[in-house]
Amino acid sequence: MNKNINEKKLMGQGTIYLMFAQTIFLGAGYVIHVGLGRILGPEKYGLFGVILSLLMVVEIFLIKGVTDAVSKYVSEFPLKANSIKKKGIKIQVVVSLIVFCLYFFSAKYIAILLKDQNLINYIKLSALILPIMSIYSAYIGYLNGKRKFKKQAMSIISNSIGKVFGVFLFVLLGFGIFGAISGYIFGVGIGLVAATCFSIEGSKESNDFPSTKLINFAIPLVIFSGITVLLRNLDLLYVKALIEDSKAAGFYTAAIAFARAPYFLFYALSATLLPSISKSFAENDILLTKKYIRQSLRYLLLILLPLAAIISATSTNLITLFYTTKYVAAGSPLSIVIWGMSFLIMTVILTTIINGIGRPKVSMFIMLPMVPIDIVLNYILIPRYGLQGAAAATTITTLIGVTVAAVYVYREFRVLVNPISFAKIVIASVVIFLIAKSFSTHGIFLIAEYFGLLLLYSGLMFAFREINKED
Repeated sequence: MNKNINEKKLMGQGTIYLMFAQTIFLGAGYVIHVGLGRILGPEKYGLFGVILSLLMVVEIFLIKGVTDAVSKYVSEFPLKANSIKKKGIKIQVVVSLIVFCLYFFSAKYIAILLKDQNLINYIKLSALILPIMSIYSAYIGYLNGKRKFKKQAMSIISNSIGKVFGVFLFVLLGFGIFGAISGYIFGVGIGLVAATCFSIEGSKESNDFPSTKLINFAIPLVIFSGITVLLRNLDLLYVKALIEDSKAAGFYTAAIAFARAPYFLFYALSATLLPSISKSFAENDILLTKKYIRQSLRYLLLILLPLAAIISATSTNLITLFYTTKYVAAGSPLSIVIWGMSFLIMTVILTTIINGIGRPKVSMFIMLPMVPIDIVLNYILIPRYGLQGAAAATTITTLIGVTVAAVYVYREFRVLVNPISFAKIVIASVVIFLIAKSFSTHGIFLIAEYFGLLLLYSGLMFAFREINKED
């Protein structure tokens, strides 16, 4: 019993540490996006957004697979942790050099596909992030597997603050988009230094760990994660390719900058859930595994649904508050795509549970059909409905994904969220959505409205007795 309490406490504390780090990460991202949106203007800001989306697609070969494999096996085989870390770094270095060369020398062809030759040099410069990011990710996986969540959080915060400092230093020195990309390279470098220092230990263990085990677990995860990143970025890339207005990509970049907030915020939950599920399942503690699943999904919905409802209801006012009225066209797609990103993070949490019990191939096959669905929907909806069509394509696709993943998890464990809890959360979220829709506040008053709506939501949760002392 005490063991379960301690395990639960560790996961809870870890989630708070990583959610705080992700909040700093999000805050840094918003400072960068809003600042660059104002400094560069919609057209150049759109180019920067496209470069970031391309990077996210390419980085997935380096971030998720080996990182999660290192995390999983370090948590399961703590006596072999250093060996697993070293093998993970070696794999990352080799793969990153291959990906770097492919991406760097494909810059011209990517620019042709996106119908903008201005992208070539930006793509080449951004490729320098890849080797640094790959090694940084291996260290993050090690810290996560050891469940040193506080040190992992500090590494993420170092990366985030370094990016803000680097981006604005180089941009204000007059380097424009090149400066913004250089700032990202600088930030990741700072994160790598921090993660490396936090990963140094005095252990002299000599237990070897086969690289093939890491690779075999990582391959389906890389494919799965590649699909996830494509689903986060395909809409913007298709907006760039299919809409002739050069400002359209800038407007959609502004929309998804806010829409991705729930995804990145709750990614912290998946980071603590993976090693925790892996450990409890490996120890055949099914009751603890079910408790992790039930509580994780409940907390996810408890916070995610009201946030999505508020952002959706006030999307245009939110955009104009931060980006000025020049970006008003981003409001409508944001009101739709916020739900798409919310469904996506729900899917990621559910598939993290599946990965934690050692079935990454199942996660891969759940996600695989979503890419062609998203591609077809983008091709159909963007020419007809513009930016709103891109947002709808993402939302429909991710709704399908979360439904399939939920069915699989329930079939395996006979547990998801308590239906009564789910109903209470949905009802309270609908109430604040309707109130937010009914009142239109602008400027700084919008922030006050958000506080009021969240207080009302909290009050409803207490009234429904959904939030208790344990929470």
